Amino acid sequence: ERVYDLLEQVGLIPPKETAQKFPHQLSGGQRQRVNLARNIAVGAEVVLADEPTSMLDVSIRAGVLNLMEEMKFEKQMSLLYITHDIATARYIAE
Repeated sequence: ERVYDLLEQVGLIPPKETAQKFPHQLSGGQRQRVNLARNIAVGAEVVLADEPTSMLDVSIRAGVLNLMEEMKFEKQMSLLYITHDIATARYIAE
């Protein structure tokens, strides 16, 4: 039940279907969302995001960045964001 709740929190709906899939069956954006759910599950205070959106389409990239921003504030996480993409760095920076 907790797994399903975490998957819903990061926008992976339906969670039961997503939980049954292997990593190679998920898209890049879905994998990033699963990683965010894993961080929430362990109560991470700091998240190291090394090029988290580099291989994602622009539309998917925006969704993942928005989710990371949400999680920073809702879960009071610090985010160490590593990237070569100045536009996303500007977006995520405080």
